[in-house]
Amino acid sequence: MKSTMHLILAAALAFTIAGPSASAADKSEVDAKKEKKARLECAAGNFREGVRLLAELWMDTKDPTHIYNQARCCEQTAQNDAAVSRFCEYLRKAGPLQPHDVKAIEKRIEDLERKPAGAAAHGHLDADAGDRIPSRGSVGASTNACRCVR
Repeated sequence: MKSTMHLILAAALAFTIAGPSASAADKSEVDAKKEKKARLECAAGNFREGVRLLAELWMDTKDPTHIYNQARCCEQTAQNDAAVSRFCEYLRKAGPLQPHDVKAIEKRIEDLERKPAGAAAHGHLDADAGDRIPSRGSVGASTNACRCVR
């Protein structure tokens, strides 16, 4: 009886310990699949679906990189006003960025604002565009420097 009780207790403890890490791994795998699907949708020109998937990822993770990727998806599919809005939101949510990263994003915003509606930012869409996502958490320019806050 005692050994049965010990087995049950050990099994319950093992399940409790393994449970959260297994679900965290599953969640990470689901997020990775969702991110891949979002990239595919953006590259295929289906910006609404790509942006929607990235919004879900943002809500699930609170990682502002997903907001940046929304902006890139909009930019790649010539949704210039939406791209500007998402880049500004990224600058607000990302926290401190390197000054050169802020300047690069602000340049993208300026370029997008100069383009006529529907003009593509880049001639060709690539799911792995290779754009460097600005690093967060570094000492540098405040996001208040963004002219987006109007």
